[in-house]
Amino acid sequence: MQVKTFPLSSESMFKVTIIVAVVLGVAFGFLSNYAAAQDECVVTQPEGWVEYRIRPGETLFAIAGRNGTTFDVLARINCITNPRVILAGNSILIPGPGADPNPSVEAAAPAAQQSAVASGPQSFVVSAGAGLAPGNSEVLAFAPSNLQVHRGDTVTWLNNGFHNIRFSETGNIPLVLIPGQADVEIPQVNPAVALPSIQSGSVYTGGGANSGLPADGPPIFSLVIDLAPGTYNYVCDVHPGMNGTIEVVADDVPVPSQAEVMMQAGAEIGALAGPTFGIIEELEANNLLGVADENGVAHVQADASGAGRVSVQQFFPFTVEIEVGQTVEWSIPPDAADPHTVTWQPLRGQDIVPIPQDAGPPILGFGPGFTPNIPPNGEVGRGVNFNSALLFPGQTFSLTFTEPGAYPYVCNIHPAMQGTIVVLPASEEATG
Repeated sequence: MQVKTFPLSSESMFKVTIIVAVVLGVAFGFLSNYAAAQDECVVTQPEGWVEYRIRPGETLFAIAGRNGTTFDVLARINCITNPRVILAGNSILIPGPGADPNPSVEAAAPAAQQSAVASGPQSFVVSAGAGLAPGNSEVLAFAPSNLQVHRGDTVTWLNNGFHNIRFSETGNIPLVLIPGQADVEIPQVNPAVALPSIQSGSVYTGGGANSGLPADGPPIFSLVIDLAPGTYNYVCDVHPGMNGTIEVVADDVPVPSQAEVMMQAGAEIGALAGPTFGIIEELEANNLLGVADENGVAHVQADASGAGRVSVQQFFPFTVEIEVGQTVEWSIPPDAADPHTVTWQPLRGQDIVPIPQDAGPPILGFGPGFTPNIPPNGEVGRGVNFNSALLFPGQTFSLTFTEPGAYPYVCNIHPAMQGTIVVLPASEEATG
């Protein structure tokens, strides 16, 4: 989902240039300075830990989740300086049956990485969401969820998805305004969410500052924190439940270093992501090929149940095989973390369309990417495009296919979320 009509300022954030460059270089901002430099770290095998050979396509997140630990613990024990890059065929230590998943064995951390009272303003990076592989999944959380800073420090949020950052003491406001639920005549994007109320790089002195939705330019939002000691809450309005806090402490109170902040972020992301890999594996194993039931309906699940703060951006099953005249029903579990669409052909860059008004700012209407072009329970034949528009958790959408052929489709919000419907000619039993 892209908003291209209201770009944020391209003002250079000089104070955070170095941090942002490093963060972007590792994709999601989890820097790899863990316990010590590689040449100073010695791998010590904790009691009950065993060797494990890394398989192709595996990530440290996945290995940690399957073995009841976190990826930062694996990185620390194995002296892995960049936990986002591990090589298939190499061996690492993992907890064996009954072993302590978080043993005390660790390398001594350099003094520069220890919590300390800073001699001047510091800069910190918070990850807004984190993508996971395999599985096209995304953790919908701020990491770390709580950040301690001093007055005058700079906080930069690295936007790893479609998120806004809005300071609020009262929680979320709706992303979409709907007639009957709000004083509007047509469905539209809430301008209080979409449009920034403060420029990135500004000094934040309190109140409901909002980054706005992502636009062209670097995926970062930066504020200099000029607040009295206290706790200040912020949210992502796109994903209710995605919350964070900035805790301003007195100048003589030590705060974690940037390296420690990123270790904490990695631990939180790993804890949220770990259980998801098992859920995905089970769904994939149980949904190899979809077929119609006795009622002529094949069922496809978009996203996953029980994944918590993780958006599982997959269709289960990926491929469905039905006959002409049969129906496919897509459903999103009520506890899923994200909305999705069922769309063909993809409609990129057509999400939000400004509608000029005689007085006041334009209405942020939905473009073709989020406007339905076929009714629920509609019929589809060869060459017919279809778009469900936004389907929220708990909703379903059905299509009946009237001609044989292969019908690919995507989620217009999540480009890698794809599926295929294979429609065969009606069998003699069905036509007889």
